[in-house]
Amino acid sequence: MSAVYPSTLRTTTLLVNTLTTSKIIYLPAVSTISTGKLFYIKDICGNAARSSIFICTTGLDTLERRLSTSFGYMSTNWGSLLLASDGGTNWMVLQNYTRSLVSSPINPINVVAAIVTIFGATSYLPLGTGSIDRGTTPQTVTTNGTVTYGLIGNKAGAYFNNSIANYLTLPYTNQTNFTICFWMYPIDATYYTAFSITNVSYAPAMQVDTAFQLAISVLTAMPNMWTGFQTVPYGGPGVWSFITITLNQTTFVEQVYVNAVLQNTATGTASGVSTMTLFMLGKSGDNSRGYNGYLRQFAYFPTILTGAQISQLYFATA
Repeated sequence: MSAVYPSTLRTTTLLVNTLTTSKIIYLPAVSTISTGKLFYIKDICGNAARSSIFICTTGLDTLERRLSTSFGYMSTNWGSLLLASDGGTNWMVLQNYTRSLVSSPINPINVVAAIVTIFGATSYLPLGTGSIDRGTTPQTVTTNGTVTYGLIGNKAGAYFNNSIANYLTLPYTNQTNFTICFWMYPIDATYYTAFSITNVSYAPAMQVDTAFQLAISVLTAMPNMWTGFQTVPYGGPGVWSFITITLNQTTFVEQVYVNAVLQNTATGTASGVSTMTLFMLGKSGDNSRGYNGYLRQFAYFPTILTGAQISQLYFATA
């Protein structure tokens, strides 16, 4: 299954061919376009009945018919997809795409397909309504204390209430090269830790802190605590920000992206991450700080994703 990303122009024509593989089409948010956005999507596979186009939107969008009284349904996400044939055998048209006034709960099915099938996340926690790992090698996720789930900023996520008693853990299996990404929404600008890689002795080797109002600190043991210290700007409290960290444990190069934009690179001389055993979400890996905010769309990949792939993930999970 492959992914397609239309441009952000008001009208887009998109040709896809589902003859050999299904296509996931990620429609960008159109909240800034008051009259909506018009898409023409044409499947040139030669068999319109194959129905192998999957549509993902942002959770606040609807898709509606404009050109024909005859339409068919195809597999869709976060809204109704209405398609109309031109009378031929190999294409259908998506007529209009507009912003809805009422938010709807996120259905993670198609995003799961994108992240797991296309990118190969070994662990993937949507965190929309629960803590199930939907990755290619799913792990048992333990809820320590109480973690709740709800909507904030029009997105569904897991809420952590700044208590070191309330957090999530799952096993960390070391990979020589890896990528970690997640969305975070801190409630305020207090010093919190949203995410760590640690062990049962509370000796972390990586964590993401909200140490500054408009910046996060990514601390990584390469090899000393914390040689890989990076402070990068992010959206700050009260907004969703997409955090991505890549680490090559052969060259000891770590890169930090915020909202799919590379912010900084650090290079160490060794890595202490390889001996770690736990992912910890919602608490610091040294058991000293909680996190007051939301997390969603946590994913762990056994490879270093490219900037283009990280951008695709950003739009896929936005």
